[in-house]
Formats: sequence, structure tokens, C-alpha cells
Amino acid sequence: MLEFHRRVGAEVKSGSVDYCVQPAVAGVSFEAVYRGGILREAFASFGDLDRRDVLGSLKTILAVPLKVERESLYGKVPEVMEVGGEVYLERKALKALNAERERRGDPLFPDGCAVAADVFLTGEARHSARVPFNVFFNRIRAHEGGVSVSSSLYERLLQIQGWGFRIDRPGMRLCRSIEEVLGMCAEIREKRSEWPYEVRGVLIQPDLVPPNGSGAEGFSGACRCLIYAFEEEPGCVCSG
Repeated sequence: MLEFHRRVGAEVKSGSVDYCVQPAVAGVSFEAVYRGGILREAFASFGDLDRRDVLGSLKTILAVPLKVERESLYGKVPEVMEVGGEVYLERKALKALNAERERRGDPLFPDGCAVAADVFLTGEARHSARVPFNVFFNRIRAHEGGVSVSSSLYERLLQIQGWGFRIDRPGMRLCRSIEEVLGMCAEIREKRSEWPYEVRGVLIQPDLVPPNGSGAEGFSGACRCLIYAFEEEPGCVCSG
């Protein structure tokens, strides 16, 4: 983590670096593309699997906006933007799903990651609609076209929450130093079993995002995000 902090500091070339820190939910990562405020494309990958089209699956999740109003109190929505996050299954939902599978004599899922990999990644709405998946959005890349957006990832996430995207607001924090980041990691680890979803670690993202959206939001680049991983919970098969 300290090496990551050193690389980030060298890249941004500023005296200090703030970080957007939150629990890393155990699930499947995805990217969704909105054009003109409408969800047009969605892709996901898991482990060694190739990038897959999951638009049909993503549209079945109630927390995912199919359309975003272009003008609102929270600012104008960019003509084209990519928002990313994690699709996951809460512990209670996994328990209920496995109880039903046990009644039918089907093999049980070890964790929510296995459900997402088996069902969500098919990309077919008819399969995903049967499972109460949920989602947290945790990154955004905007192609503004004249729209003014914040250079702070933390502020951007608060803004997209206003647009209707679900973020982990209770778990998210802006840390002003690497010492605060380390403290946040310890806090999340200590409360790991209390979260309603499986937590595989801590997602750490530099808060500075260049105006063109090509910076620290975690879509590419070695210095743009870090997952401080915990040891896997018993039976967990999460990877990627």
C-alpha cells in the first residue's frame, strides 16, 4: 500500500494525495455506458473469463437506472459517460437462494460471487431476473462535451448518487492522508462480518480525476486504484 501511495504521489506531482476509500464488495465488476442519459451498453468480466456483454442482465437490477434525466439539481449529465461498479448478492439473499436450491436438490452456491459468475455473466435477463442482485457504483469516466464536472472522484460519486446511481454512501470516506487510509482499512476489516454483503477487502482510489475523465477512477493504469485484499471468507470463490 505504501508503494502504491509513492507511485500515486509521483504521478500526480502534488504535495499530498487524498483517497476515496470504501469496502471492496465481493462481486462481479462491470462497466455501463450511457449515451444521452440512456443505458446503451454494459460489459463485465470475472477471473479469467473474457469481457462479456451483460446489458440484459444489468437491466434487471432495480438499482440500475435505465434512463437519467439530462438536467437536474445535481448538474447536467454528460452526453456520454461510463460508470462502473460491482454486482453482488447480499448474505440474506444468498441464504434464501440456497434454501430453495436445497429443496430442489440442486448444488448450493458457496458465495455471492459464484451466483454472479454463474447467472449474471450469462447476460440474459431471463436468468438474472430470478436473482435479487444489487449493485454499487464506484467509478465514473465522463466525456463532458462542455459539461462541467468535478476533478474529485469523491464529489463525482456524490453527484451520480443525485442522478440516481446507487453508491456505498455509508461505507465511503474521503481520506486526507495514507495514515487515514490505513485506519479505514483496519476499521472495515474489524467490521467485516457486520456488513450485509461479503467484503473481500478495501477499494482505495486516488481522489484526483483529470477533467477529461482519464485519470484516477480505476478504468486503466497501474496507479489508479488498489484493492487491499483480506483473506477469503470460508468457502469464498471470489477472484478478479
